[in-house]
Amino acid sequence: MLHKLLLTILSLLSLTTAHFRIEYPNWRGDSFEGTASQWIYPCANVNTTAAANRTLWPPTGGSLRLHVSHTWALTYVNVGLAEPNGTVASFNASLLAAHNQTGNGTFCLPAVGQAALEELAREAGVEGGVEGLAGRDATVQVVQIGHGGSALYNGEGGVYG
Repeated sequence: MLHKLLLTILSLLSLTTAHFRIEYPNWRGDSFEGTASQWIYPCANVNTTAAANRTLWPPTGGSLRLHVSHTWALTYVNVGLAEPNGTVASFNASLLAAHNQTGNGTFCLPAVGQAALEELAREAGVEGGVEGLAGRDATVQVVQIGHGGSALYNGEGGVYG
């Protein structure tokens, strides 16, 4: 009986630690605090419209550093341009699709999504192409799908610089 209880507790502990953190650039809010939860779409229930905590994201593609605790996951990086009122209606451009992250710890993704940003600018009718994104607010969404198939969400706020 004690053996089954111990096994159950250890199994539950592994579930609670199987999350990730955006280390660079800074995330929009701590998805481990208060009403936030990485289980909540689209960005873990953190404020994505606040003007504070914005990072310059190069139109040529930015870099990400994540600290992950899954031994493997499929990692997606999406972006949505903010509307004039500051809200992001959809994450309509994938900067990185189905990256097979193997091993836990810290990993870096340099220059993520230049081609996708060019396509996004073209589809949005932005004058000047990708360079016309300069000064536009956006939210970068990072999604991890672990071995169990469930998705975890985090967000990073950006301004194209």
